[in-house]
Amino acid sequence: MEMFSKILNKSRFQNSEENFENINKELLGINTKNLEKGYNEIRLFNETTDYQISKEGKYIKIGDDILPDMDKIKEEDLITYPYMKSVITLNKIIYQNDLASILMATQKDIDLLSDIVILLNYEKNEILLKKIADNIKDLKDYSNNFILSIVFYNKDHLIRKKLLQYLSKNQEIISHISFYLVDNRKQIVTVNKLLDKDIDSAMGFLLNLGLEGRSNDDIYTGNDMSYGLLNNIFISYPDLIQSFERNNYFGYEDLRYFTKVFHTEQEHLNDDSDTETYTIQDADGYTNLRKEKNAQSGILQKIKSGEQIEVLDNTGDWWQIKTKEGKTGYVHKSRVKSGNNNHSTTYKLYDRPDFSSFSREVMAKGEAEIAHHSSGWDFVKIDGTTGYLPIEEKRQELEKEEKKKFSFLADEEDIKPEKKKGFWDNLFG
Repeated sequence: MEMFSKILNKSRFQNSEENFENINKELLGINTKNLEKGYNEIRLFNETTDYQISKEGKYIKIGDDILPDMDKIKEEDLITYPYMKSVITLNKIIYQNDLASILMATQKDIDLLSDIVILLNYEKNEILLKKIADNIKDLKDYSNNFILSIVFYNKDHLIRKKLLQYLSKNQEIISHISFYLVDNRKQIVTVNKLLDKDIDSAMGFLLNLGLEGRSNDDIYTGNDMSYGLLNNIFISYPDLIQSFERNNYFGYEDLRYFTKVFHTEQEHLNDDSDTETYTIQDADGYTNLRKEKNAQSGILQKIKSGEQIEVLDNTGDWWQIKTKEGKTGYVHKSRVKSGNNNHSTTYKLYDRPDFSSFSREVMAKGEAEIAHHSSGWDFVKIDGTTGYLPIEEKRQELEKEEKKKFSFLADEEDIKPEKKKGFWDNLFG
């Protein structure tokens, strides 16, 4: 501890008792009076982090008690040692709002800056906040408490609206975060000690983000990513709608409006699914539409097999029907086939036309309604759920790549997944 204090002092880091207490309370929700002697672990959402705080030294250090071996390094050289430089940068930014440290870390230590902004709630520099938001790409790279820290402040579990607004230009990240919250609700409540209402409030904000101010816009819901997210969340988690209603949509009027749009679309979808569909089925390839209920009456039209018709009256042996051309007449019931069945198909839908994007399996009885095509992908709506579906050629390309990747003939090399370097990896090579 003495070594850290010496190095920090040499780097012109000074921290008063009052500033230490105020910053800890403001950013971390830590009451300094509750800290014990020595190092105290900084826990976020009831989980450990790589950071510890010293009440006596009035600083934060990186890592636990197992520090890199610095015994062989001269004391005067420690100030330039990579680990110590990171500790100095961290404390100067957190406690002194030091612009020079921010600029230097922006060039050399972006992972540390991400932790400072996300985990330690530092938001005093708008440019830095935006840069870190732009740097967040794939949630798979981050810990649970890091993801929760993107959404909530540690100290009071309020929503980090400014950060999320910067993130909202990347709708895929917003989609990932939204599904992460609802998919992992049980763990977040029991382990991370957030309330159900905290999660629902955050979901209201996230779903409203891309739809804010658009209630009067003429948007095509089948091809709008923001509405598509709301639609898919509601289909997967319908209880969320009830929570929104109980909480007056948390004051988000656009969320209220588009929830009504969702209800209307679901009603139309249900009406369509409840309507029996009929087609003509005849071994001759067609059947005759007749004026009266007998085989001797005049022929109004020939109807091809497979053609859909509307049944107006299905009593007796001769059914009254309407063709797609609008003609009304009679056909024998043996020539009419019901189009409804209970067979379900599982589709794997992607957030964007990319196999690496977020995906979700959807089981549906209906066919995929294609909204538009995009470079080997179809943007579809399936029983109300929207997403990208690869065409057959795209799936075959993926299968070929997978076979090639895992072939025993691929230079006889062991193929290992590339792991993203963590903070310590970058620090010590």
